[in-house]
Amino acid sequence: MRTPLVIGNWKMHGTLGEARALATAIRDGLKRPRGVEVVLCPPFTALAAVAESLGTGPIQLGAQTCHHEAAGAYTGWTSAAMLAGAPGWVLSATRPFAALVSFRKYANA
Repeated sequence: MRTPLVIGNWKMHGTLGEARALATAIRDGLKRPRGVEVVLCPPFTALAAVAESLGTGPIQLGAQTCHHEAAGAYTGWTSAAMLAGAPGWVLSATRPFAALVSFRKYANA
């Protein structure tokens, strides 16, 4: 049986300070999540701040979106190559459906 996955993202909300505070509060509130994997997917601009807040605890880091092209004139997008070595997950949403993919599968693409 697969382990349930709980994902939290906050789209285009909050400053760096607010993202850091939210991640810290979630980390402190979920010291040892049991029976689930927990992933936080902050906006791209907050990835480093949230990663720092989460540290090496059980809550994993993810990105909110990822463009399928490796590079190009795609204003506002982030490519898989830009995320290489950062989060372990990417939440890729197309309204009204969302799909979560493991970024590790694509890191070497």
